[in-house]
Amino acid sequence: MRSLYYPITLPDTFDMSAIERRVRDRAPAFEGLAGLALKAFLVASVAQGATKNLYAPFYFWERSTAMTEFLGDPLFHAVTESFGRPQVFDRPVLQFNIVCRDFSPRVATLEELAVDPKRPIIDAYRAESAEHRRTLSRAGLYAAATVLDVTQWNVQRIGLWRSANDAARANANVQQLTVLAVVGSAVHRNGFPST
Repeated sequence: MRSLYYPITLPDTFDMSAIERRVRDRAPAFEGLAGLALKAFLVASVAQGATKNLYAPFYFWERSTAMTEFLGDPLFHAVTESFGRPQVFDRPVLQFNIVCRDFSPRVATLEELAVDPKRPIIDAYRAESAEHRRTLSRAGLYAAATVLDVTQWNVQRIGLWRSANDAARANANVQQLTVLAVVGSAVHRNGFPST
């Protein structure tokens, strides 16, 4: 499984309701997209207290070939036409679970942690696996994932939460973004396998 993330910084004066309309209009096109486990349409807005306006789609792909095909697809071309060619972060997924489909997530948390260069990678992996299992028991969690940035040896933890309060109870010191929509095969499939 692979993750794909491309945060796009927008001007402070950008009308973020345009992003909300874009997501409302385009999210259905991602339903049934081959190999897409989950796409979270994420934003941050200066008007809501963020330090910058941000449109930050986050994807989880079942197969790297599906991700590669998407980058040549008209859906991704529409992104480059609207915002230019974004910096894209492609990372292997260490763990991914949908926890509860009883609600739609409203908040995403992104936490990046450096892997200690003196620590064996296998030990770091085991520790992250244990932390991921603990996270799965948190109230208000819709989905959780851990990805590995092998270019800088960082771990990124992603959580999708019912509310900002649920996210803050889990960890108050992480970046929070608003979830406008989630789509993909894992959203509808019970028992989606964890990785």
